[in-house]
Amino acid sequence: MRQVVRHDARRKHWATLLLVLWVASALPWCHAEGQPPKDDSGGGAASSQPAEPKDGKKARKKPRGRLPRYYGKVVTDKQREEVYGIQARYREQIDKLRAEIAKLLKQQEEEVSAVLTDAQRSEVAKLREEAAKKRKSRGVKTARSAPK
Repeated sequence: MRQVVRHDARRKHWATLLLVLWVASALPWCHAEGQPPKDDSGGGAASSQPAEPKDGKKARKKPRGRLPRYYGKVVTDKQREEVYGIQARYREQIDKLRAEIAKLLKQQEEEVSAVLTDAQRSEVAKLREEAAKKRKSRGVKTARSAPK
């Protein structure tokens, strides 16, 4: 029984991950359709740097994106700025999709839980509590154990 629960949870985790990756990989094509070609005149995202404050201290830079693995060793500064700009353009859409996925997963979990009897639901709750205690004793933090 426990192996089945772990297997189902693992399958659910992978399905969610694949859905997010699929949506994220499809976004560039959906977004690029119908847009005019970019002008490479050099006045890109680098020109939007904040001015230094009058008190002489350097202004804190806006948080930027994160380069994909291994890109940092091969891209130029201009390419780095372009990548950050691309990431910023998609960030809001991706955040909305992540929220929608979380909502759908919660809805799915509620429907699946409705299939169980009251006794089965209480047994599942008990098993989850035991697992949470074990994780807590080991110091493992999960999304479910994080405060909301």
